Amino acid sequence: MEVFFVFLLSLGVLNPIYSNILFSFLYITIIQYIKTKKILLNSALSINFWALFLFGITYFLFGGLKLQHLEFFLITPLLVYSFGWTLIELRGGKDVDFIKRIIFAMLIGFGVHAFLNYISNIGVTRWLLTDFFTGSIQAATGSGVLNTMIFSLLAYLLFIEKDKKIKILGLVLEIVACIYSFQLGGRTQLIILGLVFVIIFFFYLFEKKGFVPTFKTIMRLAILVILVYIVYQLDIFSIKTSIESSNLLLRLEQGGLEASDQYRINSVLNGLLSLINHPFGGQETVFYFHNMWLDVGRVSGVFPFLFLLLYSVLATYHVLMIFLNKNYNITIRYLFLSLYLGIQINFFTEPIMEGAISFFLAFCFLSGLVDYMYYRTRRFL
Repeated sequence: MEVFFVFLLSLGVLNPIYSNILFSFLYITIIQYIKTKKILLNSALSINFWALFLFGITYFLFGGLKLQHLEFFLITPLLVYSFGWTLIELRGGKDVDFIKRIIFAMLIGFGVHAFLNYISNIGVTRWLLTDFFTGSIQAATGSGVLNTMIFSLLAYLLFIEKDKKIKILGLVLEIVACIYSFQLGGRTQLIILGLVFVIIFFFYLFEKKGFVPTFKTIMRLAILVILVYIVYQLDIFSIKTSIESSNLLLRLEQGGLEASDQYRINSVLNGLLSLINHPFGGQETVFYFHNMWLDVGRVSGVFPFLFLLLYSVLATYHVLMIFLNKNYNITIRYLFLSLYLGIQINFFTEPIMEGAISFFLAFCFLSGLVDYMYYRTRRFL
């Protein structure tokens, strides 16, 4: 049941706010009571719970006292965070297979949504791409996040995951995400794919230490690259033709990427200046800074910016502590780290709160899950 809940929430077929509120509340109250005869909110023991609370309440206060802000940035994130925490707490935080099922249920939801979007937009220009479920035109920001967590796991799937079923399922999702990314024509997802792959691969080799295993892995990678190059050049299954006619390649050929990169750099600088010049926000009509934290500051000022930054830093610190703890299963350690790296890179490059709130909620759910495991390890529970 829990696996189906997570799949449905990540699929995108339901309203991301009210469905998350409903499922999270039901699980924290009714389902927890059925299983334990108690209703506990131990997630409130976490510093991150209160950082998230302070972010939400200050966003509401300084962002215009809108009911929507209260729902989007306070009530729903706290419930989803507590859902992730309670879900693992009721399992004792030790069931590796259950944790994997939950995470891959989320990834399957994203992957199915990406596949449906791709099928429904074949032949459509990147500026007119629509969402399969809502029918509305989607920017690359809102649609590209469907690929983020999937792309983050490529190195994990190739080198660390030993379960063949999960490995095959994951690689199928990688193919779907890759095809969809070419249709979207955005570069952020491919940057996440490459950067997280290199980092995880390096960490894995460093941890394993040993010349022979490292050499064998490098050789396998070299052979894989050669095979991919041969398949591409021979245009087997029309792969080369499809890629060269994709929205991404067309965008690259049109040039102007230097100007786009400079615009992103300037946006970050303007975002920092905005925090100084407009410490209480109020710049909701100003165009995006393409950075989750700075765009929060643009709308609601310094305080929500700092509390959200604190939440993000603590969440990342917790996953790093789990990663460094060799008592944890190696697949869980690398699974969490891979996901967090991709998510944080995406946060740094896109206006998530205004362009992909469901992605932020997925992170809140994941961080609730991870935080329970962190605090349990620290003997706070």
